[in-house]
Amino acid sequence: MTANSIQFTKVEIQIAKYLFKHYKDRHNARQLARILGLNHAHVNKLCNLLAEKKLLVKERIGNSVYFEYDYDSKTAVKFMEYILSLEEFPEWLKVLLHCKTPGYQVCSMNILHNRRKLELFYSLHLD
Repeated sequence: MTANSIQFTKVEIQIAKYLFKHYKDRHNARQLARILGLNHAHVNKLCNLLAEKKLLVKERIGNSVYFEYDYDSKTAVKFMEYILSLEEFPEWLKVLLHCKTPGYQVCSMNILHNRRKLELFYSLHLD
């Protein structure tokens, strides 16, 4: 698959973002469809396309197929870093810097490449 043939729909990005942000959970297409309010057949097709595009990992358990974000792929992490950079930052991501100008704030977000660090990052900020 060449870079010219990779395109993403709004719903594909919505699915990828949801799976990226909910890294502790494993979802099948029907669960994702219910959570996102979409048709399960459409979600199943899009999840398979995202797996072909190397953003999701497919795991078969019995008759069920589960999808999760591919955190081991450098390209997938860079893609999500770009997508998340387009969003507005929540208030808890603002970091106070120690500098000569008191009260100076900057928004920063680092996408952490390994799952353990990401889990620690979210547990510190969401609890």
